[in-house]
Amino acid sequence: MTITMGKLSFSAILLLLSLCLCANPAQAREPERIMVMPVTAKSIDLEKHLAVFTAQVRTYFSNNSRMVMLGDDQLQSLLGASTGNNRQLLQVAGEKLGCQAALSVTLERYRERLGDEYSATDPASLAFSFRLINVADGKVLCFGQFDETQQPVSENVLTIGQAFKRGFKWITVGDLTGEALKRKFAACPELADPAP
Repeated sequence: MTITMGKLSFSAILLLLSLCLCANPAQAREPERIMVMPVTAKSIDLEKHLAVFTAQVRTYFSNNSRMVMLGDDQLQSLLGASTGNNRQLLQVAGEKLGCQAALSVTLERYRERLGDEYSATDPASLAFSFRLINVADGKVLCFGQFDETQQPVSENVLTIGQAFKRGFKWITVGDLTGEALKRKFAACPELADPAP
């Protein structure tokens, strides 16, 4: 079926758009090296959880040779007296490290379960967002968000598959973080671990 829009058909417009999007093969390439910026907290009360969450992010990428992990001190040392907006600072850091992209992660909620794996009075809860940014032009290559508070199947029958995978147990926020990082980062092709 062809929908006519003025003088061009809908299929012709789609073809033109796809040609425009693929016209610059340099833009279509995945970044060879990605710097992982220090994780930030959405609020001051989350800062006490940054070290644990950051450690899990580092562990997730530990076997991916394309990833360059940066701590706060390393980033400050790298930027030195550089000034500018965030995009300009990303370009400076990217040039110095030979990275084409930067991963920015923001922790939005991090709450440990209260109770044990069989009887929790307050379930584990986690929320974070991330953006993978091309350092050359500031364009977002990939983004995602995770927001989950574990629920009993009796409150939401749609969680039965997840509950089965978890052994019908209340998991820790650390376990929830591990699941979330795998699920969300795997959905972003640029963050996938390259095949050996």
